[in-house]
Amino acid sequence: MAASRVVRLIAAVVLVATLAACSKVLDTTELESTLRSDIARKAHVTVRSVSCPSGHPVRAGDSFVCTIVEGDGSRHHVTVTQTDDRGHVTYVVTD
Repeated sequence: MAASRVVRLIAAVVLVATLAACSKVLDTTELESTLRSDIARKAHVTVRSVSCPSGHPVRAGDSFVCTIVEGDGSRHHVTVTQTDDRGHVTYVVTD
């Protein structure tokens, strides 16, 4: 599928997965898995990988950028924003 389809995908979905560990740091493994399946399903593309920075504390309003790689090798950035202090996030594919 064309990379432009992912580029145009704007998703602001609250991920109801448990993203916070007991130490109050986001579980990036769970986040990457959830982003991979959600973006693949909504954009109808094959997502080869998702990479998010680790060590982000659970904190409402905190934002960071993850990178997704499609099956054809094209890369896109995803801005992830924490919506509360329980690990819930929204995301937007920004390019």
